[in-house]
Amino acid sequence: MPLLPWLTVAVAVIVAVLVYVLQRKKDPVQKVSHQYFSRVWLWPQGSHTRWEAELDSTIPGTDKIVGFSSETLHDEVAEPNPTEEEVAFCKARMADLDGLFETARPAIEEAWKEWVKEEVLSDWRVVLSLDGFSVPRGGDILQPWGVTYFCGPARRYFSIDFREGKASLASVDG
Repeated sequence: MPLLPWLTVAVAVIVAVLVYVLQRKKDPVQKVSHQYFSRVWLWPQGSHTRWEAELDSTIPGTDKIVGFSSETLHDEVAEPNPTEEEVAFCKARMADLDGLFETARPAIEEAWKEWVKEEVLSDWRVVLSLDGFSVPRGGDILQPWGVTYFCGPARRYFSIDFREGKASLASVDG
């Protein structure tokens, strides 16, 4: 059996792996500090998002760490960091968790009926916890965005999408 074809394939595989590794190192995800968020990661051009962030939280009705991600990509905004409008959107939602819940309530009730099969409790914070949300372009609530809650009784995550300000159930994941 000739050795040359196997050697050629092996060299091609090694070169491909080296090119891949070098390109990944060229544009890695960067962790940066931020005044509001506890942690922020800036994603490279061509990624699924511009940035992701976490906020350590002790607020009732939230997970210990609330996650955020930008709905806006690099080709839509020059700034890789969260913009003032995006941060303001996050602050406003976190300052009014009851309002956020009420906005998402129609979709939450849809999932609740299917998975819990009881009436939704009046104090949502007893059975749900905010896991995180995406941030619409320019912080504009009428642009697409979403929120996710963990539902204790169902042991599931309820993901809700917002389009033009209206909530709809996107998925229920376990």
